[in-house]
Amino acid sequence: MNSIKGMATNDAAIVVGAWDFTKINKGYQEYLSLADKAPPLKRKADSAEAAWVHWLRQERAGWLDAVSADPLLPEGLLPKSYLGQQAAAARQAVLARAGELFGR
Repeated sequence: MNSIKGMATNDAAIVVGAWDFTKINKGYQEYLSLADKAPPLKRKADSAEAAWVHWLRQERAGWLDAVSADPLLPEGLLPKSYLGQQAAAARQAVLARAGELFGR
């Protein structure tokens, strides 16, 4: 049992030492802030569509910036403070809202 416990501790030390999760989380925090700024839904309003198209371009760039620093490790290896899953859930929710506006 101790060897398994030791392996988990060793894995955590390797993960923390190999990747800068402070920087990774900063990218996801910036993405979460961007996701919170999604335009309101206003059906059949040209200004709403234009605002969403502009925002979706920013969203895509923000997501790619955030995820590009992430090693995308299995869940069992992620630090407890990891924000990637929260950011991914926020992205799914906000893109679902965009899909409502654009009829998808």
